[in-house]
Amino acid sequence: MVPAKINALLITRVHSLLRHIVLFSAINLSYACLNASITSTTNTIHFDVNSDGIYESTLNSTGLALGMNLTPSVNLHVSGNTIVSEYLSVGSSQTMGSNLNISGSIGWSNQTISSNGVIAGHSHTFIDSSGGNLNLSLPYAGNVSGMLIHLKKVSVPYSITILGGGNLIDESRWFNLESDTLSGLSFLSNGLQWYILGESETGSSAGWIPSDTTLHGWWDPSDISTVTYNTSTGNVSILQDKSSNLQDLEQTDETEHPTIGTRYLNGLRMIHANGEQFLEDTDFTVPGSGNFSIFMVAKVENVSNQYDSVYSLNASSDEDFQFSAGDGAVFNGQVEVDNLGNNAVLTGGPFTGPSIFNVSLDYSASGNSYAYIDGTLHAISDYDTVELDTNQKLRIFSNRSAAQSLEGIFGEIITVESVSPSLRKTIEGYLAWKWGLSDNLPNDHPYKHSAP
Repeated sequence: MVPAKINALLITRVHSLLRHIVLFSAINLSYACLNASITSTTNTIHFDVNSDGIYESTLNSTGLALGMNLTPSVNLHVSGNTIVSEYLSVGSSQTMGSNLNISGSIGWSNQTISSNGVIAGHSHTFIDSSGGNLNLSLPYAGNVSGMLIHLKKVSVPYSITILGGGNLIDESRWFNLESDTLSGLSFLSNGLQWYILGESETGSSAGWIPSDTTLHGWWDPSDISTVTYNTSTGNVSILQDKSSNLQDLEQTDETEHPTIGTRYLNGLRMIHANGEQFLEDTDFTVPGSGNFSIFMVAKVENVSNQYDSVYSLNASSDEDFQFSAGDGAVFNGQVEVDNLGNNAVLTGGPFTGPSIFNVSLDYSASGNSYAYIDGTLHAISDYDTVELDTNQKLRIFSNRSAAQSLEGIFGEIITVESVSPSLRKTIEGYLAWKWGLSDNLPNDHPYKHSAP
């Protein structure tokens, strides 16, 4: 006979053993269920990973869908992003040593554009210019790194200007698909600018840029490689001269540093000055001929003194000028000269911009000084007795004495010795199309409807 205590112990051990057998059987049963065939009675299997009523994947007789509540319409239907870490073969099981191998043909969706605008939505675009000249812009390259765009002109008449969307195309700001051709180009973004693939096709041409002429000075804050600035504050200390004359604009006083990085025009960086900030070249040499023309893209945002100036030249001998507001509250515009004839007072103001501000001093031919805003003449005066002193201080957004500064933003600045109307209009056209100001040009301007 087994003692009662031993009998109770045996019963307890047997119960424990039975529980383990049941648990082990349950585990095996679970594995068996996971490895078993699944049969759908509705022809569809939904996978709800989070048990939230939203299907992350769906399998039916058509195919497999990966995406929220997505029903497959083909063998593999994906909504969202897909990453293939090694190889993808289409139409064949061979990889052919490439990450993507396609056996068969490729079909590309495309679009046809017949009006001005931004090229978007498709990598292949046909351009119908039968209705007139067109101006099209590529997307901003910084947002579409790696994007490839193919453009093809499908109408012989008229020309098409392709803009860089605030970026360079190769080393130009735009390319033209010329009239009387069926030309085309392909563009690739590297995240910084656009590049043309292969040789430029016959019937296409690069747009004009300032280095295509004889420059006296060229400053462009949209080319950030030429700007010395504090990356934390944006304070600008140097804006380098892109011409060969090396006449950099600087500001050594930290309290008078303008800033960059917060203000843009047509997607391009501009420099902001708060009414007490400016840049200058204190050893600026102007041509000995007395001929001088200066262009600047700017927007006037506040005037506090009639002598606030978009730019000025200051000479110790006083043969100089400043392009000032001429009013204590708004920029009406006046070319104030010293020992160079009479002031040229602008009509048609006030001028706030953004605009192209140009002063041309023609000493050797017409003997006049001229003031243009966006290609329209607003003032003319005499300039035929004494020419500019060759030794000057060039100040941007300040007057001659550096005592009165504008509040606003400024972009590209170009100076040349030539005062020919043809070159003036070319520079106006270049600046207008680059900085998005072509609508400001007068209707009879040669570059109103297409870039130079």
